[in-house]
Amino acid sequence: MKEIILFAALLLPFLSFASDETIGPVRDLSPSGVDGKHLFLKAKNDMDAGRYAEAVIGLSEAYKKLPVVGDYILLYLSRAHSELGNLDESNSLIKEILKNYPDSLLRKKAGLWRSKILFLPAALRV
Repeated sequence: MKEIILFAALLLPFLSFASDETIGPVRDLSPSGVDGKHLFLKAKNDMDAGRYAEAVIGLSEAYKKLPVVGDYILLYLSRAHSELGNLDESNSLIKEILKNYPDSLLRKKAGLWRSKILFLPAALRV
């Protein structure tokens, strides 16, 4: 139980994208000049706006910089690839979640998403 509370406390700042607030100025916290949190938030905004190719780029960079929420980033990355029609890549990312994050709270959601990718026609995926 303590682990779940700790995980939620660590994840809350990363999930501030749920509100309609805009992304503030990007702080120079990493060697390349952009911290992972802002990359993730921008990529999430790109996904919400239907800019899936941009989201893939941002999520791929965020994944390298935010290993603590790698399972969440991979799930979003899988969805972005799916929206672009890259179903093999999307499926591969789901497999990576299931393999590399055995204790993730997203295992069930990842499995359900994988089922949608593999078995449902594109028109029925939501």
